[in-house]
Amino acid sequence: MKDIIYNYMEDYLNFCKSDKSRSRRTLKVYRISISKYIDLLNFDENFPLENIFIASFKPYYDYLFNKGYALSTLKVKMKSIRLFLIYLESKGIISDISNLFILDNMRNSYNSEKIEFLEEKANVNKMEYTNLLNSISESDIKALIMKNFDFSNEFKYGSKKHQKFSRNVVILILSYYLSLGCDKICDLKSKDVVILDTSIVISVMSLQGIVHKLYIYDAFYISIIKKYFEITESLITEIGYFIVNMQSKNKMTEPTLNRIFRDYKFDNGSIPIKITSKFIRDLRLLHLLKNNENVYYIQQLFDYDIDTLLERVRYFEIYCGLSCNFSTSINIVT
Repeated sequence: MKDIIYNYMEDYLNFCKSDKSRSRRTLKVYRISISKYIDLLNFDENFPLENIFIASFKPYYDYLFNKGYALSTLKVKMKSIRLFLIYLESKGIISDISNLFILDNMRNSYNSEKIEFLEEKANVNKMEYTNLLNSISESDIKALIMKNFDFSNEFKYGSKKHQKFSRNVVILILSYYLSLGCDKICDLKSKDVVILDTSIVISVMSLQGIVHKLYIYDAFYISIIKKYFEITESLITEIGYFIVNMQSKNKMTEPTLNRIFRDYKFDNGSIPIKITSKFIRDLRLLHLLKNNENVYYIQQLFDYDIDTLLERVRYFEIYCGLSCNFSTSINIVT
């Protein structure tokens, strides 16, 4: 029976990939979370399938707490399982039990002090996160990129190190300016990037399966990308991807991203949190919101539906003190 549930998981992951256009990273999180959940299912008893699933909730809560996960990780893993249960319900495999798999039920299964401790810790982390977002300006990012671009030019022209560090700067530009995740950046084919005299056009696939064209008009960023293309053109042509593969790595790792930020001297001093591609995207979104950027432009750039965008706006209003007319303009658009 467990093998059958694993097959359902594979069907669900294929559905998420083909119908929902979930990223490789998201699919990996789903697979890890759901696989562990299936491992905890007990098929020794001759119960209806939904009863077996319900009986596994408590062991899965135990597993999550024993691993010492942060509250945000708990929520991600629980959401992964809940979405899988909803999928099984939609196929008529189990009855309506997904609404039972929620954080409040986990809270009721344990001493609430433990949940409260995790929530308090999460609030502290959120404050550090949003304070750092507020402390970094657009000019800071440009200065950081310039510093790393200058550093790449210290190496011999066209050498592997010159190519590698130039590539990292380009990834940073695409992560920030176009808000692309690492997966999308590394999947860019050479034909997806068109370099013109005064602009760069990049084609990416949206979650709806529609090709979006994103544009870079900033002369500073264009000059860096052109230089990168100039020194890596033969490699790009050979492998067919715009981000060249150096030493078996096809993307800038998070440790590299953290080093870049920590080496740069921001006005607020130290960087108290781990820098991720999500942080870069949030930083770009906050800067655009502060500039009252066009709603449609932001939607296309971040591939957000209107509800998700409105949720992010409210997050920044609450935690970053954002004050703009953006919420009103969204409501008018909808």
